[in-house]
Amino acid sequence: MVERSSEGIQVQAPVQSHLRDGTPSLMFQVTTEKVQVAQALRNKVLSGALDLALSKEHSAFAQIHVDQSDFLERYEKSLLTLSKLTDHQEQKLQNLKQLGENLHLTAPAGCGKTFVAIQYALDELKLDDRNSSGQMLFVSLQISLGLYFVRWLAVRHSTLTELSIHEAMNLIMKRIVLLQKPYEDLVTLRIEGNKIVQNTKGENVHTPDFLLAVFDECHELVREGFGHLLDQINAKKKLLLSDQSQCSALNLDEKYPEYARESLSEVVRSTERLVRAASAFQIGETQEVSSIGPDGPALKSFIFERTHNSKEEEMNMYCQYTKKTLSHLAKVYPGLRSLHGRLAMLVPGQHFLDKIKDSLQEQLEVGFRHRRFRLVSFEESLSFVPTKFFEGQEELILLDTIDNARGHEHLMVVCIGLDEEVQGKGAEVDLMTRAKLYVGITRAQHLAMVVNKYVTGGWLEFLATLQFKKEEYRSEVGKEEFRNDAAAQALRVGKDAAAQALRDDAANAAALEIRQEDDQLDAAPDLQQEAPEEVEMSSNSVWDPSENEIESKIYQLKFDPIDRVKADWLTKLKMLHGASKEQVARTIDEWNFQADRALLMTALRAWRRHAKLQREKLERELRKFRARQQGRRITEQ
Repeated sequence: MVERSSEGIQVQAPVQSHLRDGTPSLMFQVTTEKVQVAQALRNKVLSGALDLALSKEHSAFAQIHVDQSDFLERYEKSLLTLSKLTDHQEQKLQNLKQLGENLHLTAPAGCGKTFVAIQYALDELKLDDRNSSGQMLFVSLQISLGLYFVRWLAVRHSTLTELSIHEAMNLIMKRIVLLQKPYEDLVTLRIEGNKIVQNTKGENVHTPDFLLAVFDECHELVREGFGHLLDQINAKKKLLLSDQSQCSALNLDEKYPEYARESLSEVVRSTERLVRAASAFQIGETQEVSSIGPDGPALKSFIFERTHNSKEEEMNMYCQYTKKTLSHLAKVYPGLRSLHGRLAMLVPGQHFLDKIKDSLQEQLEVGFRHRRFRLVSFEESLSFVPTKFFEGQEELILLDTIDNARGHEHLMVVCIGLDEEVQGKGAEVDLMTRAKLYVGITRAQHLAMVVNKYVTGGWLEFLATLQFKKEEYRSEVGKEEFRNDAAAQALRVGKDAAAQALRDDAANAAALEIRQEDDQLDAAPDLQQEAPEEVEMSSNSVWDPSENEIESKIYQLKFDPIDRVKADWLTKLKMLHGASKEQVARTIDEWNFQADRALLMTALRAWRRHAKLQREKLERELRKFRARQQGRRITEQ
């Protein structure tokens, strides 16, 4: 049945086994070479869909339950050992090998650029050849990224050979050197027991000649003023890894034309919903990105209104709502006994981290007495030799800053306190807040959640105007719901000043025309408005805001990634015009309308009666839409 449900899976005959607690069980060996197939199976296990399908088919024998914790332990290890790149990744890897010695690999988050870089490094190091020599340099923002790279490199080499993890780690540590911010001291690694120990190498950064130098998160290195390292470090080959949109925003191609660029555009790590949610916070180059991942669960938001003025009370609220995210996970995934290494909580900076860590640790101990949660940093969690299975009693949960999370990924992620008010006009705080939200969401493989106080005019305020459509997710619908130019508009970021001016001129002309029409129509007594209208609720299939607790009324959004023009009742009217009453009623039920059901019916009756004033209002809305579209086209040109 498992083979039928997921193409590309081979299942061996079951053998008798026992779970960790001694419960008798049957163990099936499931194999696949494709990461997307493994992810689809993971989704079916976590959602309970596989349980239901198996129980339904074998209901005459027993109620079948798949152990989520045991499955995830094996799944997480298998992800690091999958030896086969996707066809898209393999093609890009071969292209890199033909481009020369200075290479630049860009990709949106989740496309697997680190995976491709690891395969490229293995091919260059030639670890199987005893006569091969030369060291590789890995340059990153934090030491944790270097540790992550080394561990993954060792696991993959162990899988491709007959070496143990310890043997592979020792071999690789002789061939790799790390360099992290402030990029002054080279670091080597060694193993003591099961711990990875760092040693500062007494050698100038510019002295050695390396076989290969890999610059991870290169866009951040350049943005922070360390781009000179690309020229000063001596290496036979250099490979830059950067985020696609950040590469475009920083003009890295123009600054470093000697580096041949190749781009990945197929997301393999994240779910469809995560890709769609993250696209709302992208800026710069917006290459069309496809995803081969499963649909995944809806993102969850826990937005609360601040009821106290003191910072201490506010931090206590953050702890309470963060604790709610763990309760949500326990409810949705009852078979997941351990969150060890699977959950990352990300905060905006070190000051916030220092304020929340002890309080949150205490509240988790009180609220989950039957569990042993311990909050650790990325560096601490990665300073151990990878083991086959987790055998400790503590559940290590990552709690660290968003900057330290760059380049990492976890099954589930909670973004805490990242929102700020949108200032506009390219303000530095806007650029930073947008980037933090984008990085936070894209660290998740399966589920992302946000915990935040309600910020008037904030980047996450739009979540208070959403309703979740509880129906099967469809990729084409998700793409229509979210705009990928919303962040650029909120930042007032254009390709150049001239393009921005053209857009402003078009928008001002359209606004003047609409204001003139408004003056004429508003002259009628029944159309006069004494108060601004609230932002209408909009249905979506990506975010589930049902845990929000917000009473404030919202009249304007400074950042709104929802394409409300496509989703509003005018579009629905156009779709239903000419239909019978029975067809209208049936379609409304299928669309699962709630708040706007009465509005739609009223508007439909008005359309059919062809009331003059109502028709003029509809036409005015259509002109507004066309004016906005015209402004967008001018900007793109």
